[in-house]
Amino acid sequence: MMQNTFHNHSNSHDYILWLLPAAFAAHVFEEYTLGFIPIMQTIAAPHGIVLSWQDFFVVNIVVLVWGFCSAAIGWRLPVFSLTFPGMMIINAVVHIVSSFIIGKPSPGVITGTVLYIPLSIWVYRAARADMILKKNSLYFVFGLTILFHLFAAGLILLRPNNIF
Repeated sequence: MMQNTFHNHSNSHDYILWLLPAAFAAHVFEEYTLGFIPIMQTIAAPHGIVLSWQDFFVVNIVVLVWGFCSAAIGWRLPVFSLTFPGMMIINAVVHIVSSFIIGKPSPGVITGTVLYIPLSIWVYRAARADMILKKNSLYFVFGLTILFHLFAAGLILLRPNNIF
């Protein structure tokens, strides 16, 4: 007889994952309204990198879909669903560092600090409480998250201008 390999959701905390796409939407709104692209272009342009609002929207739509997929999958595939909060932590750190580089708050640093970091920690603590997350798998999840970031950055850096 085949065993059910899916997680029992009766005492699961994976519903918390649904808060992350909402936090992401608030983050994108902050970046858009505070002029993320023109400010980041001041950092990117000297290196020959062209950023556009088109890039911004394409990347953020893809990431939002990733967030919804992560929440929908939940603990059934934690190695995937836990990459989204990892991305959020890395993104918050990038905003904090870029704030120091540009000498003023980077658009996105508020939601990154106030929403991304606490919510992501809550998700990881919930995964651990539900015995979904082990220390070794956390390293794997963060490694996978870094690879996703590098892949996305590579798409923007290696593309001909205005491909999106």
